[in-house]
Amino acid sequence: MNCTHLRLIFLGGLALFLVKISTLNAAQDRQWRREMIGEVIDNPEKIKERVKNALHKYFKEPEYIKVKFFPTKKGDLVAGYFSRIDVNVRNAKVKELKLDEGFFSFRDITIKLFNLYRDGDLRIKKLKDTQFRFTVTEESINAAILEKKLPLKNARLAILPGQLYFRGFFKTLFFKSHVETKGRLAIKNNKHIYFYPDRLKLNSLPIPGFVKRTLSRKINPIIDLDDFNFIQSIAEINLQQGLVEFKN
Repeated sequence: MNCTHLRLIFLGGLALFLVKISTLNAAQDRQWRREMIGEVIDNPEKIKERVKNALHKYFKEPEYIKVKFFPTKKGDLVAGYFSRIDVNVRNAKVKELKLDEGFFSFRDITIKLFNLYRDGDLRIKKLKDTQFRFTVTEESINAAILEKKLPLKNARLAILPGQLYFRGFFKTLFFKSHVETKGRLAIKNNKHIYFYPDRLKLNSLPIPGFVKRTLSRKINPIIDLDDFNFIQSIAEINLQQGLVEFKN
């Protein structure tokens, strides 16, 4: 038996194996769908429990989380549709971003039931609107700045009501130089938060504009909210003591 025959036998066996796996997966998927539809029809409260568990995977390690479902027809639930879901959360993490408090209201939302039942994941198929407000801690923002690996030591933002300060320092062979500036946060591309310094100073002396532009380029976006896949855009930023509040 030559190499060509061996190769054909191997490829034929591999094709049969892949067809068998595909057939088994399709059968399992059909079984998942039958169980899913049956459960929604017989016990619609169960799907709500599954949604709550999936939200716990999204809002990690919450100190407090409350989920409220608004009335929805059973026939719509079978399609994964909810008229409205409200979520209140406190001290939770979304990826690496720490939320102090948050309120999210999902209106006319359709989720992918198959992913919910098979994997326990909340995947959004369609969403008409989200009303939200949430606060992010100064500590969380400074942790994000640390990941930027800026050419400064102890680079930090200090957040006060209506005011924002940036400080850090760097060392040369003989000197320790302090950098400080006031600044502002701005929304860019709907979900990216940028920091723009007003007037940068080194040891209380003004720094040339190109240094300020370099800092802006390296530090931004200071917060990337693409991980919040249920948020389409942010309309308002408010600075509080040690917190930044986001609203739509």
